[in-house]
Amino acid sequence: MPLIANRVTERDLRDWLDASGYFGRSARVTELELAAISRPGWVQLFRFAVEAKHRETEQWQSIAGFLKDDERSRYEVRVLSDESDRDRLFAAMTDGMIAIGRREKSDIRSALVLFAVFAIAVAAIFAMLRLTI
Repeated sequence: MPLIANRVTERDLRDWLDASGYFGRSARVTELELAAISRPGWVQLFRFAVEAKHRETEQWQSIAGFLKDDERSRYEVRVLSDESDRDRLFAAMTDGMIAIGRREKSDIRSALVLFAVFAIAVAAIFAMLRLTI
């Protein structure tokens, strides 16, 4: 889960689980991240993954998909049939929206790690130069 949670969207997701035959209140939300937004911000698309217990079978199931929330009206939940379906469904649901890619986050982390390694190397070189003088 991200550091800042969206409690309203999580509640909407749990309500949808309840209406879809799962125990929404006891579901474990393992992912709920903003994936795309439409200007001026009324429409937001969240990527989610949950572990939920089915009411009839009493079996825990993994459910992943997207929740599209329009602040002016209702929300829409689309469940993935399998992981390969994710990109196609994402493209269909984000038409005209500003997508927030996962890759951007990993690129930023990689850049920060590279910068830290570079800073340590420069500090080590200066320390070695100081010892030789």
